[in-house]
This record gives sequence, C-alpha cells and structure tokens, in this order.
Amino acid sequence: MPQAQTRLEVSKLFQAPRETVFKAWIQPEMMKQWFCPEWLHVAAVEAAARVGGKYRISMKDEDRDKTFTTFGTYKEIIPNQKLVFTWEWEEPDQSGSLVTVTFKDKKGGTEVTVLHERYVDMANEEGHLKGWKSALENLAKQLFHEGVSEREIVITRMINAPRERVFEAMTDPKQVVHWWGPNGFTTTIHKMDVRPGGVWHHTMHGPDGTDYPNKSIFKEIVRPERIVYQHAGGEKERGGGCFSATWTFEAQGEKTKMTGRLTFASSEERDRIAIRYQALEGGKQTLARLENYLSEKRAGENANRKNTPVVLERTFDAPVQKVWKALTHKDQMKEWYFDLPEFRAEVGFEFEFTASKDDKKYRHLCEVTEVITGRKLTYSWRYDGYEGNSFVTFELFAEGYKTRLKLTHKGLETFPKSNPDLARENFVQGWTEIIGSSLNNFLQT
Repeated sequence: MPQAQTRLEVSKLFQAPRETVFKAWIQPEMMKQWFCPEWLHVAAVEAAARVGGKYRISMKDEDRDKTFTTFGTYKEIIPNQKLVFTWEWEEPDQSGSLVTVTFKDKKGGTEVTVLHERYVDMANEEGHLKGWKSALENLAKQLFHEGVSEREIVITRMINAPRERVFEAMTDPKQVVHWWGPNGFTTTIHKMDVRPGGVWHHTMHGPDGTDYPNKSIFKEIVRPERIVYQHAGGEKERGGGCFSATWTFEAQGEKTKMTGRLTFASSEERDRIAIRYQALEGGKQTLARLENYLSEKRAGENANRKNTPVVLERTFDAPVQKVWKALTHKDQMKEWYFDLPEFRAEVGFEFEFTASKDDKKYRHLCEVTEVITGRKLTYSWRYDGYEGNSFVTFELFAEGYKTRLKLTHKGLETFPKSNPDLARENFVQGWTEIIGSSLNNFLQT
C-alpha cells in the first residue's frame, strides 16, 4: 500500500530587499555561497533560471568524502515573488519532489517561505526540514556578509538617467520637492544646505493631512558619488526615528544604480520604524517617483529643445568686412554656401535655391527681412510645398582682428513633424558643417 504523501514548510525573515534575496536563489555565483546545510559545502552549481531551464547543485561532506547532488527543472518563475522547481537526488532511492519558494515584503525585510512537497517517506522529510532550516541560516549569514545587517534598511533602484542628473535631483531643493516621499506625499523644504555640516529641514505631508517634520545634518558630500547625512528625527511624539543615511550613485552606462542604506542604533529600532512607517515600501515608492520625475523632466526638455532655435557661434581669423562679404556676395557664397542665381543684402529681396538630401530635392524660398550692414543679416527660410516658415540670422562681432559669427535659426518647430528631413537635429548638423567647416575653410584661403 502506498504511503500518504507528506509536505514541509519553513519560513525565515531576511533583513534585505526582495530583489537581493531573489537573486541569491537564481544566480549560481551567489547560490554557491549558501545553498547547502552547514555540515556540507557547495562544490558546484549550474543554474539556468528560466522556465524549462535546469539546475544542478553538488554538496560535499568532507568528513565522509561524499558528494550529494540534487537537480531539477524550473517550472515557474515570477521575478522577486515566486520560484517553483522540481527536486531530485542522484541516489536511486530518493524520489522526486516539488519545491515552491515565495518572497514577500515583511517588517522592512523579505520573508521567504519554502514549501517542499510530494514526499512519501517521513524520514526523508525530516532530513530535508533540517537541511532547509540550516541552508536558510547560511543565506542569512551570506546576506549579512554582503552588507545588509539587521540594523539596516536598504533600498536599491536602477534609475534610467545619467548619474550626474540623478545626483543633482537629490541635492537641488527645487527638484527634491517634486519627488521626495511615498505615493501621495508632498514635501515642503524649509532649508537644504548641501555641504558637510549643512542642515536639511523639511516637512513631509501625508495624504491624510498628517505632517511629518524631518531634520538631518549632512556629513559627507562626494559629487556625484555619495551623500551621507544623520537623520535627527522629527517630533518626539511622532517617533520620527534617528538613523544614518548613505546614498550611493553608481554609473551603469546611461543609467544609475541608486542605493540608500539607512542604519539604526539597533535592530529593534529598525523594525519599529520599518513597521510604523512602512519604510522599505515607502523608500521604493520614493525612488520610483524620482525616476518618473526625471523621465518627465527629460521629456519636457526634449519638447522644449525641439522648439528651441539652433544657435551656433564660431570665431574666424578674418576681419568683419571679409566675413560680411562672404555672407552677402553671391560669387563668394557659392564657394562655401549655395550657388544662388542672385542675391542682394536688401530688405524685401527674394531668392531661392534647390538642395538635395538623400536624393530628395527641396526648393528653398527666402526673403531678406533685416539688414544692418557689416553687423546683421536676417532672411526667411521655407520650403516649397511644405507648411511652416523659419528665419535665419547672421550676426557679426569684431574681436580685434578676428570676427565672431553668431547664427540663429528659429521657427523650425513650424515645419511638418512627419518629415524627418526637417527635424531640428538635421539643421544642427547642417549648419555645423556649413559654418564650422565650409565657411571657415573659405575664409582661410
């Protein structure tokens, strides 16, 4: 008669973010540091953490010179939430079973629950229960060794923005007010003196109308790498908590790994703040708000940039009269600019020319609108058959025997956005080539 199947369940709370704990279960180099009972050591780990992927873990007993190998297949993976995998031993008398591991935020840390089921042998179950408890203790020690102590709350997020911009958003009070605090909070900054010894005094306003005053003293500022401050707490009756905060900013290409490490006087104080203020979840929401703020700020800057005139300045080793002649005499213009049928520096004079881009021809229609001889020339710039009109201005400034030329091309936003040839960046590239290279080379002859 078959025996009734058995199951075991064991849970442990880790003082580390879910992302960190989850990685310890799926990355071979981390698994090798803890994935065995204390009386064994991990000899080798292979793991392809994807649904259908395989894993294989060899654990060695040095006293008996014996190796135990478990292997299986990943059945379900929900990042930072759940792992399900089969569990088998190479020994022929060990039947297969199923392991489900869940990861949940709790008391400012991560609660891991291991459910191991489909056993048919009670002795087998007892051995695995002892083994899992010991392995989880190993994991706790490893996470502590990685730098997450029982007195700390650690929050990490990869921010999709360069390190300098993230650091600036953390130290500029005009930016901080837009994102500091969990969802639904607003912040009033009374003082923010970002230097060692400087005071940061601000009040966070909760969505229920509760005010949370905060006061901190900056201890260390290393731009754009690190910020350290001592949080002195708020009103005593609110139990604002005292802790040391260290924020680090690690460049990851165009992104930034931002980590906040809050260290309390004791694990009890850490737990009290974590539970009372939901500090870990609040920290995650705060960094998410930071990323959203930077994303919206970048989008706004891009939109403004599209409406911003192209401005280019160059200084030429030539007198103003020579540069002005190059800008206004068609025989010289054709040497560095466009070959115009006719051109006169007179208000109201109309001229046109045709230029190509990628085998597509554009007929330019222009009219001189302002002339200050030797100093300024402006004419309109539009395209036959396309909506929109823009204006090109050349301004000359004598600087000794040299001449500084300032080119401004405005109104580009009026051109059809559906035509990539008329995008602002193409005008930047074109004018840079014309003024910075062609005109410069001509004036040197």
